[in-house]
Amino acid sequence: MIDFFKTLISKEFLGLSIYRKFYISSLVLLVLGLPISPALVSMSQFLLLGTWLFEREFRAKFNALLSNRIAQLFLILPVLHLIWLANTVDFGYAFHDIKIKLPLILFPLILGSIKPLNRIEVKWILHALVIGTLLGTIASFIKVFIQSDVFYIDNRSVSVFISHIRFGLMVLFSILIIVYYSFADIKKYSAKKIIGLSLLLLWFLYFLVIIQSLTSWVALCAIIIAAFVKYKNNISLRKARIILSSSIIIFFLATFLLVAKVGFDFYFKPTFDLNNLPKNTQCGNPYNNQQNPVFKENGHYINILISDKELKETWSELSSLPYTGKTINGHSLKSTLIRYLTSKGLTKDRTGLLALEVNDIKLIEEGIACCVYGYKFVPYAKIYDVIWEIDRYVKTGNASNLSVVQRVEFAHAAFYIIKNNFWFGVGSGDLNSAYEDAYLKIDSNMVQTKRLRAHNQYLTFFVMFGVLGFVLSMISLFLPAFKSFNRGGFLYFCFLIMMFISMLNEDTLETQAGVTFFIVFYTIFAFLNRDQNIEELN
Repeated sequence: MIDFFKTLISKEFLGLSIYRKFYISSLVLLVLGLPISPALVSMSQFLLLGTWLFEREFRAKFNALLSNRIAQLFLILPVLHLIWLANTVDFGYAFHDIKIKLPLILFPLILGSIKPLNRIEVKWILHALVIGTLLGTIASFIKVFIQSDVFYIDNRSVSVFISHIRFGLMVLFSILIIVYYSFADIKKYSAKKIIGLSLLLLWFLYFLVIIQSLTSWVALCAIIIAAFVKYKNNISLRKARIILSSSIIIFFLATFLLVAKVGFDFYFKPTFDLNNLPKNTQCGNPYNNQQNPVFKENGHYINILISDKELKETWSELSSLPYTGKTINGHSLKSTLIRYLTSKGLTKDRTGLLALEVNDIKLIEEGIACCVYGYKFVPYAKIYDVIWEIDRYVKTGNASNLSVVQRVEFAHAAFYIIKNNFWFGVGSGDLNSAYEDAYLKIDSNMVQTKRLRAHNQYLTFFVMFGVLGFVLSMISLFLPAFKSFNRGGFLYFCFLIMMFISMLNEDTLETQAGVTFFIVFYTIFAFLNRDQNIEELN
């Protein structure tokens, strides 16, 4: 961090023209604000545009854009949004969407019409993102773990400034930046700096575990595989290649075994014999046992060994919340308690309830229905959550409140819209009304508040533009990468994989943080001077 601020008085920075200084400073401030301050991001864009306008030289900039095929490709996507206004009824939403996507015009226009960044300038900008991400992780850690009085913390609330998914991508990219420059400049680093970078890398990896963004972890796995295939021949020492290959194999094997363990625990964990269930509690009260229980919690059947009478009487001795009331987060306390006892493998009676610890009672009061979620930010809990959702969806067909599998319903609605608006889509502003109508037509059993859009950027463009506009939008997204692929090196390669994978699971370009993060670094790498390439890893 100290080295970063030293660049502000370095000869490289001081030797720049006044407009170049403002230009670089605007980009530094912007990426610094991406993880922590939407206001700073907006202000920096105005500063960047103002610098570009005050510099004038519009004829030279116009000629530069005319000769910059990559910039022209980038501009196809925002132009599509404008053209498809002709196919729109809800102009209020359309203009709101265009406002969010203004960076898709701003950055190709500005970065594509002035002198490309060199690798030193790119390094300043990349380091600014790392610093901003570090500040974001520290602020989130303080707010969530120190200032919060909530016993259980939802991983989605860990990011306090922007969406945890977007923040997870920034954490992942910061990890890649640290890895890249650690290899590229390691001969220049002192022992203290190497230790500091190692600690920073471990902190970001730890935070990636805390935030539990499935999108980031899938992107990380894809990057590891793709980067190894592409760059393995760059590793000159045979022993180093063997160590790296072994490490990757161990990583994926450990991941597979963890998933297998969670799945085995869920479906094959030893539990009560359904053919020989006790009829009465130890206190002599009759159990309520469902004949053919279906639903499980942590491998145990829910609707067996329940004594409602004992639960009600005993719960009042342990908590001030009424047994027939709601948890702190608004769920049924009775249902939450029964599921939680099930997850612990306990009977749902006085004996089972008295076996709980104080921390268990707190989790139940906050609405946590499974003891697995009490584990402090470990991958096991996230994998369990996905398996539980899939199991519940298969058995009920209802994806409401199931954050992962509800994307199946989102896609179902999207395909219905595409089928009925194949050629020209529904326009730039009619997405919401189209989805509302689609959910009714497909007779979805999802609750109204969960009937959302596709959460897939590619499907969103198909719904919006139809097949013709979809093809053009894919050209605008992917062709700049093919035409400029050799300019950005390792980081460009990893960034593209990360962002394009994120679009499979999220509408990445539908939020300010997502669209700005994407287009800023995409254009920085795509317009990088060929003679100033970022050096490849050795």
